[in-house]
Amino acid sequence: MASQENETFKFSSDFSNELANKGKQIIEFYHVPTGHSVNFKAFLTNFEDTFASEWNSENVFGRMDPLMTFQRTGRTISIGFDVVAGSADEAKENLTRASLLMSMLYPSYEGLDGGASTIKNSPYFKLQFLNLAMDVTNNSFSGAEEDGLLGTVSGFSMAPNLDVGFFQAPEDLNLFPKVFNLSCTFTVIHQHPLGWNQKEPAFNNFPYGNIIDAADFGEEFGDYEFSLPKSEVQMNKQNNDELDEALAQTMLAPSGEAGANSLTRSTVKTGSPQPKANTSIDPSSAGVARMQEQFRQAQEKNNQRGIRSRDEQIALSRARAGLGTDTNMFGKPTEEG
Repeated sequence: MASQENETFKFSSDFSNELANKGKQIIEFYHVPTGHSVNFKAFLTNFEDTFASEWNSENVFGRMDPLMTFQRTGRTISIGFDVVAGSADEAKENLTRASLLMSMLYPSYEGLDGGASTIKNSPYFKLQFLNLAMDVTNNSFSGAEEDGLLGTVSGFSMAPNLDVGFFQAPEDLNLFPKVFNLSCTFTVIHQHPLGWNQKEPAFNNFPYGNIIDAADFGEEFGDYEFSLPKSEVQMNKQNNDELDEALAQTMLAPSGEAGANSLTRSTVKTGSPQPKANTSIDPSSAGVARMQEQFRQAQEKNNQRGIRSRDEQIALSRARAGLGTDTNMFGKPTEEG
C-alpha cells in the first residue's frame, strides 16, 4: 500500500490546492521497492511523450535501398514541472518531497548495516499524471500504485529559481527555495499487450485511456470542463444542419433545380463560392446574397441560444475553475500575468 504522507496539499492558500486535491492535477511518483509515493502539483513546464521505433538496416549488394528489419518500439516521457511555495511551510514541505524523490533513485539492499551487501530490489518507479501518463488497464485515477506507468528514471534534475529566491529558517539557517524546477526522463515498461491483432488493436485504450466523446465532456468533467458542454454541442450541430438545409434550398441553378451548385458555409462567409467544375456562379448574384442573409440569421440564432465561441468558452471554464485570465489550466501564472 502506498504511503499516504504526501497525498494531501494543505499549506498553500490559493486555488492550486483544490486543483491538486480534488481535480487530481498532480504528478505522482511511486517507488516500487518501498511503496512510498511522492506527489507534486502539476505546474508543468515540459511534457513530451516520445514513441520511437528501432529498425535494423542491412545493405545488400546491388540493391539501392537497405533491407529493414523491425526490432522494437519504445516509449519515453520527458517531464518538467515547477514546485512552487506560497509560504515558508510549503517551501519546507516541497523540499522534503524532493529529498524523498531523490533517495528513491537508489536500490534497496540486504546487509546494508555492515559487511557485504547485495541489491534486493532495483529502483523501479510508477508514474501517473492523469490520463497522459497512466496504465490504461483500469482507466482510473486511484493513484500511481494501481494505475501508474511502470518504468525507470535515468535521474532527476533539481534547479532552484534564483531570481525568486529562498526562505531561510532562523533556527538552523537552512535554505528552502521558493520555486524550483524538477525534470526527468521516464522510460516506460508497459504491463499490457501492445500492437495489433490483425485489424484490431491489442489494447483499445492505449496510450491515453478511454477517451470519451466530445459531446459527453460537459457531463463528465463538471466544473473542470474545458470544452463545450453536451447541450451546446448538440445545439451547434442543430444550427449547422439547419444552415446546410437553408443553403441547399436557397441557391438555384440556372435550370431552376435546387442545390445544383455546391456551396459550403465557408463560402457564404467570404462570398467566394467554389462551384463544381461544370457550373458557373457569380459571387454577386442574388442567390449568394440570399445565402449570406441566411448565414447571418443563423449566427443571430446562435447568439440568442447562448452558443459561445471558443475564446468565450475558455474564459467561462477558467471562471468556473476559479482561474483568472492570467493563469493556465494548472493555475500557473502566464507570462502576461
